[in-house]
Formats: sequence, structure tokens, C-alpha cells
Amino acid sequence: YVTGSYFCETLSKAIGKPVTFFPCTVEVYAGFGFPGDAELAEMFNMFTMNYVTDEDIATAKRLHPAGKFPTLEEYFTANKELVTYEEAPKVGGKICTVFGATGAQGGSVARYLAKSGLFVELRLVTRDVTKEAAIAIQKECQASGVKATLVAANMDDEASMDAALAGATHSFCVTNWWELFFSNGAVPGVEGFVAGKKAQEIEEAQGYRWVDLCKKHGLEFVVYSGLCDAEKLSNGKHKNIYHFQGKAKIEQYMWDNLKGCSARAGCYMENFTGMIKPQPDGTLAFPIGDSRGLPMISIAEYGGSVAGVFKEGAEAWAGKVCNVVSEYVTGSYF
Repeated sequence: YVTGSYFCETLSKAIGKPVTFFPCTVEVYAGFGFPGDAELAEMFNMFTMNYVTDEDIATAKRLHPAGKFPTLEEYFTANKELVTYEEAPKVGGKICTVFGATGAQGGSVARYLAKSGLFVELRLVTRDVTKEAAIAIQKECQASGVKATLVAANMDDEASMDAALAGATHSFCVTNWWELFFSNGAVPGVEGFVAGKKAQEIEEAQGYRWVDLCKKHGLEFVVYSGLCDAEKLSNGKHKNIYHFQGKAKIEQYMWDNLKGCSARAGCYMENFTGMIKPQPDGTLAFPIGDSRGLPMISIAEYGGSVAGVFKEGAEAWAGKVCNVVSEYVTGSYF
């Protein structure tokens, strides 16, 4: 004998989707409006009168050549493709606006959020929605079954950011100091004090703008890709690591105004398959010593932890730091 609750629990387990038992009356079932509804209502109710005994069940199993029957769980598992259902579209669900969706961090976050099932829609924000990278990330997210919408916005333009956040419940944001650094006069390989400070000022303005708009639209929970306060952490030794200082100020501003988490990425492993490579003599120089080393992460996997932060939500992560690091690597080990 199978209860309604057990029936639904077993079916849910087999098909991997929620099935909830609704213990309706005979009268309600008979009024569902399909042919035979009253007949089936009476039949199902009659079945519950326990006219089959445990002895009857034991006898039936004994008579069967196998000496047993498949259990309900075994039957559902073997036939799950036949007993599943198409979920109704979710109305009024959670929407996450992902800034920098075509970049390394934002793209990783978008991919993992698309797989997470946490949101009914992802808004993938990029400056140019026609470029190949934008179309590619949209298709990847859509392939995971989520509505993925490309949104054109520039973090220096408040109106476009405002539109991207209107109606959203959550947001992820990353600001790109390095892009600003080189676009403001820095020459690769040459110290760029003016360009570095200018880039920090622009980055801070972008981050503050994002926070203010998230607050305006009442977002439930946000995640920013921040970094620590290098000057404070080093007791004043490192005062001019501009991309750290700007992000540290933005994350503090976020904590002061929103329920948010700073997901601080470690040093990208991908940096060493691109711009940083050994010299022709085989040496690779780092000013890191050889005791602790570099906190590292493959940025392709960064989004997995960020999706986990969104899943656990504000109750677990508001006002906190999630250091997304897979390991510390010394120069010698590297």
C-alpha cells in the first residue's frame, strides 16, 4: 500500500523534479472537468478501504516466477521519461543582472548561474550586444534552459545601467581597472602613476553608480568582484596598488548600502597562459618570496563559487568576503 505522500516523494526522486501531494476530497477531484473525473474519484477513494491484506500481497509475490514485483521506486526510475512533466513557466521569479558578461569573470558567473536554476532570467550586460562573444554567451546560457537576455549598457552611462537593473532582484558586477588603465595613457612596461590613479577614480565612480542603482531598485542581494584594502593590509607599505584600492572602496560602499558579498578572485591561472611567460633563458621572476606564494584560481571556475554564494544568499553572505581561491602556489612549485 502506497500513501499519497510516499507516492509523490518517490516520483519526485525518480524524475528529479518536485512533485507535491494534494490530498483533495472526492468532490473536488470529481469536479476537475475531464472525462471520467467522477468515476476515478470514486475508484481512488474505494482503493483506500484496505480490502487487500498483507497475506494477499505475499501470496501474489509467491505465485510470480520472480517471487517479487518491482517496487514503486524501481518502476518510476525505469520509466522516468514516461512519468515526468513539463514545468510551467515561472512567473515573478528572480532575475539577475550580470555586468561584464562577456569578460572572464562575468562570463564564468553567467555560465554557472545559468546552470544553477536560481533565476528565471539572466540579463547579460555588455557594451556591444552584436559582438560574437555576446551572442556566444547568450547561447550558452540559453542551452542550460534559462532565459538569457543581452542588454546593452555602459558603466559610465547611468541611464543604460538603470535600465539594465530595473525589475531585477539580484546582480553581479565586476569593474575593469586594467582596461581603464591602458585607455587612460599607460604604456605597457612603463609605470603609469597618472593613468593608474585616473583609472581608479573612474572605476570607483562606476562601482558607486552600480551600488546606487541597485539600492534605487531595491535589489535583494548582490555580489561584487572586490579586492582587499592593500594599504591597510600591508600597514601602509603598499599604497599605490590602484586596482586593489578602488575595488576595496567599492566593496565597502556596497556593504554600507546593500545586502552584498565581495567575491574576491585570486590570481588568474589564465594569466600565465597569456601575458606572463618565462624569459628566453627559462627564468620566471616574481616578487613573492617562496614561503607563502600566490593565491590562485582558474577564472573559468570562479563563477561556480559565486553561484554558490547566490544560492546561500544574503542570510549567509551579506557583509562578508568570499575569497575564491583554489590554492596557494610558491614560485618554486610554480
